[in-house]
Amino acid sequence: GVLDISHILTVSQTKSNNVVLKIARHSAGPTLYFKVVNYTLVSSIKSTQKKPYDSTTAFTTPAAVILNNFSQNDSNHLQIMKSMFQNILPSINVKTVKLRDCRRAVLFHYNKEDDVVEMRHYAIRANPVGITKGIKKLVQGKIANLGELQDISEYVESGGAGLLSDSEAEDEESKIVLPDRFNGKGNFESQQSAMKLTELGPRMTLELFKVESGLGEGDVLYHKYVQKSVEEAAALKQRVESQRALKEERRRIQEENVKRKRQLEEEKIQLKLERKRQKYGDKDGNVNDTGSVDESLEDNENEDIDENDIDNEEDENDDENDDDDDEIDNIEEGDDNNDNT
Repeated sequence: GVLDISHILTVSQTKSNNVVLKIARHSAGPTLYFKVVNYTLVSSIKSTQKKPYDSTTAFTTPAAVILNNFSQNDSNHLQIMKSMFQNILPSINVKTVKLRDCRRAVLFHYNKEDDVVEMRHYAIRANPVGITKGIKKLVQGKIANLGELQDISEYVESGGAGLLSDSEAEDEESKIVLPDRFNGKGNFESQQSAMKLTELGPRMTLELFKVESGLGEGDVLYHKYVQKSVEEAAALKQRVESQRALKEERRRIQEENVKRKRQLEEEKIQLKLERKRQKYGDKDGNVNDTGSVDESLEDNENEDIDENDIDNEEDENDDENDDDDDEIDNIEEGDDNNDNT
């Protein structure tokens, strides 16, 4: 597509301060509407970490998408959501990918009990294991303090031969032998390292409440709060199709009007040029230097075309999108009134 855009994400806020996240696949759809139940910003996550991880190079490669607990439900809307999350980031070919390019991971966990999706964003890191603190510092290129020592061997042996690094993972499952060079000092090929995940943020708890077949329009494939009968769905589909046909007809008429006006402007320009030639030209029809025609005349006349002749069709779409955002508010207010009754 244009600019290689595959998905469009928009965030809006309803009148009752509900945050709505829309994820649409460009350009045929579908479009998923999520209510953002909870969220935590990147700055808030970093403020709680003792040593926040900050690496701009980690964002030069796409993150790996990890889906959890989606296979326990075979409903249609859940499979659409699963496919959307899988394809929102570029796919990774495990046969050709380089280990040093695997820098980040995005986790989507489906909570069946609450019917929400938890999203987390992590940085993938590795630290060499099985060596003493002194050796580890030397391997990672850290400058050792040898001011009170007679020889570097005293520094290496000061930690004890069996004393390992405090930052080593306790579980054996996180320790792997690297098949290739990984990011970070000391992570060489065939070196044993402990893999770690450091949260980058943001965090989000998403609740899917609506799925449309098109890009911000089309048939409603799923709605969590509104259930329509077959007759109501058919009437709604007919109304949407009639509106689409009317919109296309209006655009066709507008394009014809603009084309006609531009043609009139071109004829007007040619008439002015002919008058210039008749006024300043010699008997052979040539133009004298004293009366040369300004070549920018045609450009200036073209700029006089009123751009407002083309109506902004997107205004109607914006109004429809606002109605979609407020729909969840109206439903929640109705649920509150029923509870009070």
